[in-house]
Amino acid sequence: MATTGSQYLDLAEIRKGKLGTAGQLAGEVINMMSQTNCVLDDAVMRPCNKGSRHLTTVLSGLPGVTWGRLYQGIPNDRAKRTQVEDVTGFIEGLSTVDARLASLEPNIQSFRLQEAQGYIESLGQEWARSLFYESEDTNPD
Repeated sequence: MATTGSQYLDLAEIRKGKLGTAGQLAGEVINMMSQTNCVLDDAVMRPCNKGSRHLTTVLSGLPGVTWGRLYQGIPNDRAKRTQVEDVTGFIEGLSTVDARLASLEPNIQSFRLQEAQGYIESLGQEWARSLFYESEDTNPD
C-alpha cells in the first residue's frame, strides 16, 4: 500500500535532512550504494549525424593474409565493413516541491540540491547500464 508523500517531498522529508536545533541542513547525503561509473569519464559525446540516430561504419572483418614464398604470388583480399545505426533515448526523472512547502523552508535551495544528487547518481547508473546492456529490439524506448 502506498503511503502519503511517497512520491512527493513533504515536511517530514525536509526535516530528515536537518541536523540539530540550528535548522541547518546536514552535510552531504551519504549514498552507500553509489557506484563509480568509469565509463562516464571516458565517454565521447557528439551530435547524431541522422537526427536522433547516428550512423557509423565499423570494421566487421579482417582481410585474409598468407605466408609468401619467393617467386609465388599471394591472393588479393579486402577488409569487410558494415554500417551500424545507433539510436538515442531519454533518461528522465522529475522531482517537484509544492510552492507552499518551499515557502516554509528558508534553505530550500540546499535541500533541493541534496535531492538532485540522488537523481544525478541514478541517471549516471542507468546510462552506464544501458550503454552495455540495452537493445532497441528489447526496449524500443
